[in-house]
Amino acid sequence: HHGVYVTGNISSGAGLTASVGKDAATGEFCLEAGAVVMADQGVCCIDEFDKMNTEYQSLLEVMEQQEVSVAKAGLVANLPARTTIVAAANPVKGHYDSGVSLADNIKLSPALLSRFDLIFLMLDQPDVEVDGLLSEHVMQLHGGRLQGRNKENRLPAIAYKPSQKLLQQSTQGGSTATQETARLLDKIKSFAQRGVPPLPLAVIQKCVAYARKYARPTMSREATAVLKECYLELRNQNANCVGGIAITVRQLESMVRLAEARARLDLRQVVTEADALDVVAIMKESLYSTVIDEYGSIKVKGKKKGKHAEARRFLTTLAKLAKSQGRKVFSVAEMYALADDIQLQVDDMQNFVEELNYAGELLKKGGGMYALA
Repeated sequence: HHGVYVTGNISSGAGLTASVGKDAATGEFCLEAGAVVMADQGVCCIDEFDKMNTEYQSLLEVMEQQEVSVAKAGLVANLPARTTIVAAANPVKGHYDSGVSLADNIKLSPALLSRFDLIFLMLDQPDVEVDGLLSEHVMQLHGGRLQGRNKENRLPAIAYKPSQKLLQQSTQGGSTATQETARLLDKIKSFAQRGVPPLPLAVIQKCVAYARKYARPTMSREATAVLKECYLELRNQNANCVGGIAITVRQLESMVRLAEARARLDLRQVVTEADALDVVAIMKESLYSTVIDEYGSIKVKGKKKGKHAEARRFLTTLAKLAKSQGRKVFSVAEMYALADDIQLQVDDMQNFVEELNYAGELLKKGGGMYALA
């Protein structure tokens, strides 16, 4: 199995799929395999995916049919391209604008975005704890390089911490997170707290190769019912959301593939209900992250963005107070009192403050203190 890495800004459509050229020795036409064909039954990583302009159109067939069709210079062929595509794209404005859709941020067609099983937003939000861990990790890397890479003296720089508050299950503005996401996060947290050392890479490679060769899981009735219910729920919510990925049969097929992969990871021949629930949590986290605004609210058709106005009013008043008192750090109690003074119209003040922190408007300092960004 092969792994191929390419960069989108210097790759052409023929370089990604296949091209026809002349053999230098015989002068006859021959097929030249591209990146996705060379990565058959492997992984193709594409960086700078947003710099490909119109070249991504050649990937539509690959991501849909898992093959490349060529009909040039009298040559007609179908080349296998059973490839997992992992792509990374940057927003066109240099930062992600939560006020517009995902397709407008990275300038890719909805037809291409809908062919990805999972889409995650990696936002660089200010956080004292996470930024401290990252800076410590970078300094330890350079320190290890200067001191002979002494790994024993390095501190662990990776810790479990949710990067954002759990997203709401429906577009009705509820404050409770989905049970599937909470259950999955608790499972991940329990793994991190056990302190079990990671498996060697060679062992992981052998397990993956064995699972791909011998594990052929089938769907159970319970798992089928869970995925069907999730698909119908997403279809119903997608009718009211704006700016997100259109929910089609592709998403249902994606959930089936992910559920089979989850069962294959445990070397099981049957996809259980627990596997389906894990997939539902991941799928909802992926889809919901593309339709929330900068304050954590799901954008809904026909509704005004009332929380935007309230958030801006609260931040403006807080900035005036900070300027008059000559400080930028406030406690949670002080912000609660300020919200009462201006009669802030929010349902849950605690979630409101967390959303402002996630949006980068407030910087969490620890000890119940927040600073204006």
